[in-house]
Amino acid sequence: MSTHQETGHGPALSMAEAIANGNSANGDVFGINGGTNGSVIGGINGFANGEANDSGIPATNGYGHGSRDQHVSGKGEALEEPAESFASKETFDQASYEPIAIIGCGMRLPGAIDTDEALWQLLSGKQDGRCRVPLDRYNVDAFYGPGKAGHVCTEFGHFLEHVNLAEIDSSFWSMTRKEIEVMDPQQRLALEVVYECLQSSGTTDWKGKDIGVFFGIYGEDWADMQAKESQQSGMYRITGYGDFVVANRVSYEFGFKGPSVVTRTACSSSLTALHDACLAVQRGESESAIAGGTNLIMNPHMTIAMAEQGVLSVDGACKTFDSAANGYVRGEGVVAVHVKSLSAAIRDNDPIRAIIRSSCTNSDGRTAGLALPNSESHEALIRRSHKLADLDVRDTAMIECHGTGTQVGDPLEASAVARVFGDYGIYIGSIKPNLGHSEGASGITSVIKAMISLEKRLILPNINFHNPNKKIPFDKYDISVPTDTLQWPSGKAERIGVNSFGIGGANAHVLLESPTEHGLARPEPSDQTLQSHRLLTFSAASAEALENTVKAHEAYYQQHLDRLADLSYTLTVRRQPLEHRSFCVIPTGTEPGTPLQVSPFESSGEARLATFVFTGQGAQYAQMAADLLRTNGVFQASVDSMEKILAECNHPPTWSLQEKLLKTPKETNLALAEYSQPCCTAVQVALVDVLRSWGLEPTAVVGYSSGEIGAAVTKYASGVLSAADAIKVAYYRGIVSKNIETDGGMAANSTSSVTLSGDSDTLQEVMASIREQYPEALVRKLRVDCAYHSHHMKPDSSTYAELLSSVEAKRPSIPFYSSVTGDKVDAAALDASYWVSNLLSPVLFHPAVSRLLSDLPDAVLLEIGPHSALAGPLRQTIKATNSAKAEYVSTLVRDKNASAAMLSSMGSLFQRGVPVHFERVVPKGNVLTDLPRYAWHRQGPYWTESRLSQGWRQREFPKHDILGARVVEASEFDPTWRCLLKLDDVPWIRDHDISHDIVFPGAGFIG
Repeated sequence: MSTHQETGHGPALSMAEAIANGNSANGDVFGINGGTNGSVIGGINGFANGEANDSGIPATNGYGHGSRDQHVSGKGEALEEPAESFASKETFDQASYEPIAIIGCGMRLPGAIDTDEALWQLLSGKQDGRCRVPLDRYNVDAFYGPGKAGHVCTEFGHFLEHVNLAEIDSSFWSMTRKEIEVMDPQQRLALEVVYECLQSSGTTDWKGKDIGVFFGIYGEDWADMQAKESQQSGMYRITGYGDFVVANRVSYEFGFKGPSVVTRTACSSSLTALHDACLAVQRGESESAIAGGTNLIMNPHMTIAMAEQGVLSVDGACKTFDSAANGYVRGEGVVAVHVKSLSAAIRDNDPIRAIIRSSCTNSDGRTAGLALPNSESHEALIRRSHKLADLDVRDTAMIECHGTGTQVGDPLEASAVARVFGDYGIYIGSIKPNLGHSEGASGITSVIKAMISLEKRLILPNINFHNPNKKIPFDKYDISVPTDTLQWPSGKAERIGVNSFGIGGANAHVLLESPTEHGLARPEPSDQTLQSHRLLTFSAASAEALENTVKAHEAYYQQHLDRLADLSYTLTVRRQPLEHRSFCVIPTGTEPGTPLQVSPFESSGEARLATFVFTGQGAQYAQMAADLLRTNGVFQASVDSMEKILAECNHPPTWSLQEKLLKTPKETNLALAEYSQPCCTAVQVALVDVLRSWGLEPTAVVGYSSGEIGAAVTKYASGVLSAADAIKVAYYRGIVSKNIETDGGMAANSTSSVTLSGDSDTLQEVMASIREQYPEALVRKLRVDCAYHSHHMKPDSSTYAELLSSVEAKRPSIPFYSSVTGDKVDAAALDASYWVSNLLSPVLFHPAVSRLLSDLPDAVLLEIGPHSALAGPLRQTIKATNSAKAEYVSTLVRDKNASAAMLSSMGSLFQRGVPVHFERVVPKGNVLTDLPRYAWHRQGPYWTESRLSQGWRQREFPKHDILGARVVEASEFDPTWRCLLKLDDVPWIRDHDISHDIVFPGAGFIG
C-alpha cells in the first residue's frame, strides 16, 4: 500500500465567517445549514441497503443513469469514473469551524460488549458476536424457511445475549413499575448507555444544562408487538411504545435542556444523529451533546421483510468486500458518544478520545430505484468532508465503510472510496462482519471502532475476507482490506473517515482524527507523589450496586497501581454522587495485593451542611498535623501568617509555631499551656483555612472551652474574631496559665462526659473513688498543666483581661453556640470579658450542643482539632437529645497521618450528604476512560406483553403452505389457522385453472 508524506492544514476561518459563507451544495456541514438534499430528520423507516434484485445483480449502475453493466460488468471489471463526475460539478464555499471532541462513549453490543476495551479485544482478536436467535426474541425454528415468503432466511444474527431485556435497575430511575413495564427496552438500554457515556466522559452536574440528545432509531418491534392486542389500553402507551420518545426519555430522566431529537434515516440514522449533534454544538444550541443509536430485534417481522427483499445473508455471516458476500446479518446494538467543542473539552479537562474534523450529509437524489445507493453521491460526500476541514485526501489512512456485505452495495461504496483515495493508498474496513449490521446504531458503532483504532494507533482487521470481490477495483486502485492488526501506515495522518448510508438515499460521512494531530499528547499516569494519600469515593443508587461497584474498582486498582492518582481524581471529582456511598484512603506506594480498607456503606439522604465543633485543651500531642504542615500549602501559609502575628505581640514568644508542631515526642513540651494553647488554636485556624479552601463552610459553630477561640475566627466560623485576635487570645491565655502556681489539674469521665477541675490532690481522690465504685468507667487525667475553669485561674484573670483590651468582637455571621452560657450568643456578649469567663467559668458544653441540635437536628458535627476528643460527649449528646439524624465526623486523629485523616473526614462528609468541592481537595488528573462501568442492579421481569404477541413470537410450529399459521386468538379447544395465499408462494395452484380462473382446489378445503 503506497503512502504520501505531505499533510495539509490550511488557515481557519472564524465561526461567523463560516456561517456567513455557508452555501453548500447538496448537503449539511458543520456551521452551515444550506443547500439541497441535506440532513434527513424523520425519514423512511424501512429495510436497509435494498441494493439487489432477486438475481443479486445490480439493477442500476449506482449513478442514476446508464445501463446495468456500464460500470459494473458481469465479469467483475472495475468501475470507470464518468467523464464529468458529480463531485467535480460541486460548488461550495470552504468553511471552517472548531473541531468537535468525542469525550465519552457507552455501548451494548453483541459478543457481551459493554465497554470500548471489550470491543477492542473482540475486534483485534478477529472474533464476532454471531449467535443463534435467542428464544426470548422469537422461536426461530417456527419462522425459519430460506426462500419461503413469510419466513426468515437464517437462524443466526448478532444479538445482545448478555442483556435480559425484561430487567432494569428500577432504583436508579424515576419511573414507576407500571410505566417501566410498558416502556420499549430500547428506551431502557438507551438510559443505561447514556449514563455510562457520561461516566466515561467524566461529566457531572448535568441537570438543567443545555445538553442535546440526538438518537438514531430503526425498528419499531416493541410497538409492533403491542399492536397484536387491539384491546390494549393504558396511560403509558404513547410514551412507552413511541420510538420518538427515546431521545425525550433521556432528556427527561437526566434533566437535559438542549435539543432532543430522534432521527429516522434507516441505516444512516445514528451517523446522521451525530452530524446533527455536532451542528447543535457548533451553533451554540448545546454546550455538549449525546449522539446515539438503537436497534433491538424483538420479533421476526422486520427480518422477514428483509429476507423477502433479498438483502440478508442466508448463512448468517457478513462477508464484506469478499466475492462470497451474499448479504448482511442483522445485529442489535445500543450505542452513544458524548461530543463537545474541542476548546471546551480542553478547558474542562475532559478526556479527548477522538476529534471530529467534519461531518456531512447528502442524498442520492433520483436514481434508478429508491433503495439503490449512488456511488457518485458517496464520492461527493467524502470529498466535501475533506474540503470542509481543509484536509488533504492523500493523508487519510482509512475509511470505515458502511460495508454490509451485499453484492451491490459493497462495490458501489468501495469504488467511491477508490476514486477519492485510490491513487494514494487507503485501507478500507467494516465492523459488520464482527457485529452484524445494527442498522439504526451502525454508524456510531463504526465511529467507536474508529476512535479506539486511533487511540491504539493500529489498523484493525476485517474478518470473513478471503477472496476479493471482483466488482471492487482492487487491481486498478491502491485500496486494501486489512486481515491482521497492522501498525499505522507510515506517512499517513491519524485520520479515519466513517461512511454510512440508508435506504432511501440518506448518506452521512464523519472524519475523525487522533488528538495527537492537534498537538494533544496521549495521557500518561499523573504524578503519584503530589499527595501522600489518595481518596477514593464510591456511590450507587442501591446498596447492592455499591457493593459491586467497590469490588469492580478494587480489582481495577490492583491491576493499575500506577494510576492511583488518576483513579482518585476520576472517582472523586468526575463522578456524579448517588445516594449510597462509601470511600477509602490509600497511601501512595501501597504494596500490590493490599486490600482496600473501605468504609461501611452509608445512605447520604438529603444534602446538608456541616457544623464545626472545636476541640478544647488537652487533645494536643507531639507532631500534631505535622504532615499537613509539610505538604499542604494552605496549612503552611496559615501557620506562617500566625507566626508573623505572634512576632508582633507586645510580649512575643521566643519560639515558633512550626518548631513546636514538628518536634518529636521526646523533644516536645506541648503539655505546657504556654505552648499548647497557641499551638492548638493555630492548628484549628489552619484546619479551617484548609477546609475553606476546599469549599467547606459551617452552618453553625460551637467550641469546647478554649476551642471557642478557633470557633470565633473571622472568615471561618462565626466571624467574631479576626485571625490576628484569635491567635493573640490563645497566646495570652497560655501566658496567663503559665503563671498559675497552684497544683491543679482536670479529669474527664467519658461515661457521663463530665469534666472535673480543681486541686490536684482532690482530683486524685475523686478519680480513685470513681474507679472503685464504677470499674467499667474510663477515667483519665487530661494533658493540661493547670485547672482551667476553676478558682485556680482567678488570680491572673485581670491580667488576661488587660492583655485582651485591644480585641474587638464582631457580630457572628452564623450561629455561635457558647459553652460559657450554654446558648446562642450575639456580638454584645463576645467582648474581652467573655474570654475571661471562658477561662474561669464551668464548661456548659452539653447544654450548648443540646441547643444546637434543637435548632439543627440533622447537623453533621465536624470536630476541628488535633484529635477526636469530643467524639464520646457529642455522640452521647446526640443520643440524649434524640437527634437521630445528627452525625459526628472528626478531622484529625492522634497517631494517624494528618493528610490521611483529613481525606478520611472528607470521605465521611461525602457519605453523609455534605457537599464537598473535591476538585479543590484532589489534584487535577486524567479522567480514566477504562474504569468499570456502573454496576447496575437489574431486577425483573418488567415486561408487559399480550398473550397474542407472545403466542406469535413463541409459536411452536412454522407456517404451513396451505393452512398458514395458527391464529393467536385461538384456544386449545378451538384451534384455528389462517393463510393469506399468494400464487408466488404456492405456484402449483396455478395449474388448477377453471375457465381461465385460478381456483383453490376443493380437496384443499376437505383436507
